[in-house]
Amino acid sequence: VVLRPGESVAVAGYRLTLVSATAAVAGRTTVQRAVLDLSDGDRLIAGRNVYADFGGQSSTQVAIRSTPVEDLYIVLGDSTDPGTANLTVFVNPLVGWIWAGAALLVLGMIAGSWPGGGRSPERVPLAVRRRVLIGSVE
Repeated sequence: VVLRPGESVAVAGYRLTLVSATAAVAGRTTVQRAVLDLSDGDRLIAGRNVYADFGGQSSTQVAIRSTPVEDLYIVLGDSTDPGTANLTVFVNPLVGWIWAGAALLVLGMIAGSWPGGGRSPERVPLAVRRRVLIGSVE
């Protein structure tokens, strides 16, 4: 989605409004920032750095908003007009529950490997043991 300052877009129940889009050159790096307001009053900042020394490769700072129900990710992409923001928006449901499941797995692993918590193998008295030859049939 390409937005100009003041424009809004609705994505999966979120209303995103672009407050500002800036691009500045710092040395041989172009620094781009997009400031976004959500309809509930939260403010997110997505960023992007383009490195001229490395063939124009870029790194992004993803704007993330996490809730127990879903995560909202906003990625600032390449834009030819410095006054606009080219945004990619992802809404991923139940991501927090994946982390909760991983924590539960680790707790279960720790509890299961706790010393002294399990049964020790039953010992068989020496008189009951028999000598068995390899390859013999009983």
